[in-house]
Amino acid sequence: MGAIATVWQHAIELLLPSRCVGCGAGGTYLCDACLGRARRAGPLAFDPAARAFDEVTAPLAYEGAARTAVLRLKYAGLRAIAPSMARPMAEALSSASVRADVVVPVPLHPSRLRQRGFNQALLLARPIAEAVGLPVRDDLLRRLVAGTPQVDAGSIDERRANVAGAFGLAPGADAAGLRVVLVDDVLTTGSTLDAAAGTLKRGGARSVHALAFAREQ
Repeated sequence: MGAIATVWQHAIELLLPSRCVGCGAGGTYLCDACLGRARRAGPLAFDPAARAFDEVTAPLAYEGAARTAVLRLKYAGLRAIAPSMARPMAEALSSASVRADVVVPVPLHPSRLRQRGFNQALLLARPIAEAVGLPVRDDLLRRLVAGTPQVDAGSIDERRANVAGAFGLAPGADAAGLRVVLVDDVLTTGSTLDAAAGTLKRGGARSVHALAFAREQ
């Protein structure tokens, strides 16, 4: 979705009554009932020695209303749904008693950002940061390589190769000593979050807690 189309979509959102993407109830784009019924993602087992992030949290399974919410946000430009998606993320982060200094969204490549018109990770990061009382730092990371969308990459090895060298610190950025909450919409293999976390760690970040809205089971 281009920038002009995104502006029109946003205008339509303001004019039309909101309806839940899960059940159609009025008043919100993702209602409490659908969030309450959504299956919680199980514990994620990963080898800390093989991952750059220290911990990971993803409250919901990537199915049903949660999956619809992600698709409507990313590919239909329904930006107004982001605060509703961010709420369970912030609650999960608080429940995990994560100690952090900043919230950092996974960046899009400039070409992808121009095409979509917004970064969905940043739209999620802002209400999360407000809820937990932390600043958003979208000036630390940049995406150097656009690559193939991860949804189009098949195996784990292909997904890892797709994001190898994809991120770098922004010019003049300093991550030294920071405890980072790294935000993205969906966790599949963890390759994207791992690559971004590795860049932050090489830049001196003290810790990186990965946080996604939903996780493929």
